[in-house]
Amino acid sequence: MNRIVNGVEVEMTPEEVEERLKEEAEWQAAQLKYEQTESYKDKRRAAYPPIGDQLDALFHAMEVGVLPQVTDFYDKILAVKETYPAPTAEAK
Repeated sequence: MNRIVNGVEVEMTPEEVEERLKEEAEWQAAQLKYEQTESYKDKRRAAYPPIGDQLDALFHAMEVGVLPQVTDFYDKILAVKETYPAPTAEAK
């Protein structure tokens, strides 16, 4: 393995290689933990309707007193939660 020092490529010492491999393994472990415990939040956030649309749906449902509009809104949110479930307690 090599690294750049002051614009010059130099070979890493065995200790530096070992440290670099250790850092890479730690990063991969952290990434795996994130995927198992946190990534569902990002996936949900991207899949939910925009917040303005969510608030608008609630407003109009309240305005006209039509329960089906709220039910439709609820179903959309529930579908996202079911598609990207939160991890179980064991996974955390």
